[in-house]
Amino acid sequence: MATRAVIDSTMFFYALSLFFYFMDVLESKRIFNRLAVVLLFMVFIGETSLLIARFIQLQSAPVYSRFDNLLLISWLILVVALVVDTFYRVGLFIFFANLVAFSFVIFASFGPFSPGIIPHGRPDLLIFHISLALVSYVFFSVAFVFSVMYLVQYHLLRKKSFNHWFLRLPGLEHSSRTARWCNRVGFTLLLISSLLGFLWGKIVLNLWIWDSPTPMATLVLLLFYALTFWLEIRRSLPLHVLHRLYVVCFMVLLINFLLIGRFGGYH
Repeated sequence: MATRAVIDSTMFFYALSLFFYFMDVLESKRIFNRLAVVLLFMVFIGETSLLIARFIQLQSAPVYSRFDNLLLISWLILVVALVVDTFYRVGLFIFFANLVAFSFVIFASFGPFSPGIIPHGRPDLLIFHISLALVSYVFFSVAFVFSVMYLVQYHLLRKKSFNHWFLRLPGLEHSSRTARWCNRVGFTLLLISSLLGFLWGKIVLNLWIWDSPTPMATLVLLLFYALTFWLEIRRSLPLHVLHRLYVVCFMVLLINFLLIGRFGGYH
């Protein structure tokens, strides 16, 4: 019951924070921005307390259940958003990034709060495998945010609509470069994570886990990103088309993580 209350209050504060950020974009009033920041720190405290409680309950890293994974991804995106907004002030990044993080919290709230099953064989290797995968999802999420900001600004530029949204977005080159860099880092981390997962399956279960839905879907996801990288290197597509492909790749990632991972089980 305590977990339910904390997650509900966290979602409420998150929704309010996003509302005030949106109002700040529309009217650019300092009071809206300050209220949004205060509420966002309350969200940070709520998510951090949940993760600490799960750590104490498990006596291990909380990475073995769908709820913990979604909550941890949301928390990491929130941390990145706060750091970027504090030190770099990338326009509208904190708003779009927290829309993504809020979505992960919503998905987490729909599932059971069970801590998951802690495996007995080489849990250190499994924790490293899952942690790398989750960090890669954070990089992919940040890349998705910058791709969306690129596409929004590109659309406004084509329409010659120089409104508040346009003026507060980072430059096209900055958004494009950051999105592409984050995608490459996320791809590398997810590839290493997948190799570690196969290695853990061979060492602990004495089999190669190719027939499980989750690793097969992850392989398809990696192929999607690899194909997009190849098209980027060949300069076969305009940048706005390339970023649309990156958005599609992120949608495939969400399908893999939220749907296939749910029905295929976690490791």
